[in-house]
This record gives sequence, structure tokens and C-alpha cells, in this order.
Amino acid sequence: MRIHYVFVVAIIASGWSNVLGGGMGGDMLDMLRGGKNQAAKGKGGEISLKGKPTQQSSTYDQKMSPSSNAVDGRTKGNYGAKSCSHTKNDKKAWWKVDMGGNKCVGKVDIFNRVDCCKERLRGAVVRVGNNKDHNKNAKCGIVTDAMIKAKQKISINCDLRGKYISIALERQDYLQICEVKAYTGKCGNTGGNTAISLKGKKTQQSSVYDKRGTSSNAVDGETKGNYGEKSCTHTKNDDKAWWKVDMGGNKCVGKVDIFNRVDCCKERLRGAVIRVGNNKDHKKNAKCGEVTDAMIKANQKISINCDLRGKYISIALKRKDYLQICEVKAYTGKCGNTGGNTGPGCGGNFPLSHGGNCYYLGTKEIKFDEAEKKCKDKGGHLTSILDESENKWITEQAVDARKSLWIGFHDKHSEGTHNYVWFDGSTYDYQNWARGEPNNLGDEDCTHIYNNGGQVGKWNDLSCNAKKGYMCKEANSKCGDKFPLSYGGNCYYLNKAKKTSDEAEKRLQSSRWSLNQYSKRKGKRLDCSTSQSSRHVHLDWVPR
Repeated sequence: MRIHYVFVVAIIASGWSNVLGGGMGGDMLDMLRGGKNQAAKGKGGEISLKGKPTQQSSTYDQKMSPSSNAVDGRTKGNYGAKSCSHTKNDKKAWWKVDMGGNKCVGKVDIFNRVDCCKERLRGAVVRVGNNKDHNKNAKCGIVTDAMIKAKQKISINCDLRGKYISIALERQDYLQICEVKAYTGKCGNTGGNTAISLKGKKTQQSSVYDKRGTSSNAVDGETKGNYGEKSCTHTKNDDKAWWKVDMGGNKCVGKVDIFNRVDCCKERLRGAVIRVGNNKDHKKNAKCGEVTDAMIKANQKISINCDLRGKYISIALKRKDYLQICEVKAYTGKCGNTGGNTGPGCGGNFPLSHGGNCYYLGTKEIKFDEAEKKCKDKGGHLTSILDESENKWITEQAVDARKSLWIGFHDKHSEGTHNYVWFDGSTYDYQNWARGEPNNLGDEDCTHIYNNGGQVGKWNDLSCNAKKGYMCKEANSKCGDKFPLSYGGNCYYLNKAKKTSDEAEKRLQSSRWSLNQYSKRKGKRLDCSTSQSSRHVHLDWVPR
């Protein structure tokens, strides 16, 4: 009987006037906001760009076409009128303006040259963000042929926050811009502290004391603090009793208000930990704060500042006791800057985005175990690296921060090259060890990624007591218990036992899908390759 590898994946249907170079390029996930790049039906207020500092990759003629011409207030499209910027024939020529502060940019208007060569703007990428390296900011949109042919003014919808607006080509060519105008947008909810509706949302708690104390009472809209009025939750005397609410989607939570019981036992909330995150296991989400004695004594309403993103809000004790809550209210926050390197669902504890995952870069140099604890407290782990693209992106962050970074690869539990594991349980088909590594010189069980020298981007094993920067990756909670591993928007199950293709088929059928169903749906033949390996792996898939 032949032994097979079975690998099935579901793709789920995310100086100032004359400076050469644009900084280091990035393989960042581009955030596309606002749908198609069509002219907005209405304008927000104009953001004043006139006289603001500008840069471009080079200047064709310092007297005729400095970068500042694109914000001089004149929209004339004739180069001879000295009102257009113009670079040399650069590779990926670029232009940018510093707006002087974090602005919500709803729309960018670009006025093209009309006397010649208007096609040079074709494919120009418009970005907004806070990173000086324009490549690392979020994308508003791209200039198309249709836009160029339609008229001189090209409008790109944006709705992103940032300090910089940039326009850049992705090929070698001249970049010429005769004016740039920007208008304010909404950028999500900017009002702060707007109530997040929790009434009627799904709730859970560790246990129920009696029928008067159900978990849903904490989101019934009533702040009465008397248990007899059937408006408070109440658990049994549990070890680390907990309560949580599913907000129904990823929300930016700026503040959580907890209304305590007033007729009895208000001290039971002492030390309760409030968390927000996307993990169904509340303990793995990031902490907003804890309830103190002073808060309990001051008022029935206890306010905890948060500024974290997530689907779940939880309240949990760290000891054995009854947990009782008479109401929970939540309000929106800022959750960091939503421009720059953020992506859909990223922000707060994990502001960086790549390949559909959210990350946090820790620049303080600490020991390996300390770094993992920091990541777990935020709701993730030291990062896994699953392919060349992810390795390249993390290397760029390390180089930019000038820090060698801990990653979550280690053999602390079982010494040996083939015993390395990722903290987050990911598979380890991809590795990028430096030459001769890992060598376990002096009991080296932990892994970091080089940020400089001839080994930049390569991995090295090192003593876990060394101090390095670190990269965290947010735990992905969308996949669930049957398919706990996640990469690139897909959910995986790893079985390390030997399996034939028939056995793998049976395993898939138990999860509602089979190899035959998959092949039929995709209209493709499934190939299984034979292997004589002593370890055999199959990966199942399930749609979300």
C-alpha cells in the first residue's frame, strides 16, 4: 500500500526639493479603501497643501519643475508655465507632500500635463500614511488609462489617515504632476467614544448561579445594580470565573464601562481583567486593564480605557470567586493610526500588516521568553515565518528598526535540527538558516533573524538569554478548533500520523468535505505524490 502526502487548500474569498531614492521598498499588503477609484460625488473640505514641504525622486530642471510646483495652487497643464513638477527618467519615480500633521484624506485630485505626454501618469500609485518611506503607506488607488483619457483632473478616492500623500510610478519613466489637491474624508468613525451597540449580542459566562443571573443580563441596556431586579449576571463560585460578549465583528474599542452590583458584594469585581481581541479563548486576547479597589469604591460605573481591536470583550477574575456584572457598555476609540502599515482588522496591539496577518514590532531588546510573554499578553505569539515573502517583509522591518529580531522558532523542548517548532503551531516547510546553522553552539535553542551584514534575512540559533528585538504575530481566531492553523486566509489541520489517501479522505468526510467533493467543485484532478518519508502529513481544509 502506498503512503501519500495529501495537501488540500481552500482559498478564501485582503533635501526636500531634490532627493534621490524613495527609501526601502516593501512587500506590504496594500489596503484598498473606498472601492473603485471613481470621482467622489461630494467633496469634504479642502486640505491646504499650498506651500507645504514636498519631495520627488529627482528634478528634471530645478528652475522649471521643482517638486513644489505641484502645490503652488495653479492647475495649468503647460510645462512651459512653470507650474508642473517633473522628475528625470527614474526607476519608480515618486513625488510626495508632507501635510504637516495626521489628516483624514477622503479624495486626492491630480492635475495632469496637457501639452505633452499625459500617458506618463498611467499606473501611478497614490498612497497616504505616516511612514516617510512612501512605499510602506497604504494605497488609495491607481491612475488608469480611462482616467487619463477622460480629463486633466484625475480623482482618486481614499478615506485614509496619514501625514504624507505620495504619487509614484512602478516602472522607469518621467513623473510629471501639474497640481495635487486633497479633501477630507470620514476615515471610519473619527468621533471617538461613540457607543458600540451590545444590546442583544451573544454572551457567555463560565457558569450561571441561577435563572436570575444569565450572561445576557449584562447587555440588556439596564444599569440597575440590584440583583433581585434580574438585570445582573452572576456565575457560580468558579475558579477564574469569566464573562464575554461577541460584538459581531472586528471593532475598535476605546473604552469599556462596567456597572457593578450595589446591593451586595461589590468587592467581587476586584482584580477583574478586561480584554479585547479576536480569539474565542479570552485569555489569549490583549488586556485593556484591571479593576482596582479605588475604582470599586469610587462609583458603580467602572471605566477601563482600552484602544484595542477585536470581536470579543471579556471580563474575568484571576481567583476563585463569584463574578457578577450588572451592565457592560463599550465605546469606539482610535486604535492607533489607520493609515501607514495597517491593514483590514489590524491596529491597536498589532498595527503592522502583511499577507493577511497582523504584527507588532518590539524594538526593546529582551530575552526570548520575555518576548514570547509580551506577544502572548497582546494576543499572539512570537512570529512564525511560513514563506519567502513573509521572511523578506520581516527582514525589512528588522533592517528599518536596526534590530536583530527574535522569531518564534525553537527547540527548547527537544534538542535537534529537526525538532524545531513554532510557538503558534505552524508547520515548518520553509526555513532560512544561515550557512552552518543551527549549530547549537553553547546550548542555543532560540532563533533570531539577522538585520545587517552578509547574513541579513538569515536565521541563527542563539542562547535564549541573549537580548534582541522581537516580532509578534496576532493569533488568528477565525479558524476554530478543528482547523486551528491559519495562513494567507486559509484554515488548516495538521495530522502528523501516517495516512493513506483513503484515510485522509475519511478524515475530510468527517469534517463535511471530501477529496472527491473538492475535486468536483474545483473541476480539477487531485494529485497525490508518493513518499518514503518516515513522517507523513496531510492538511485538511474547510470554508469559513
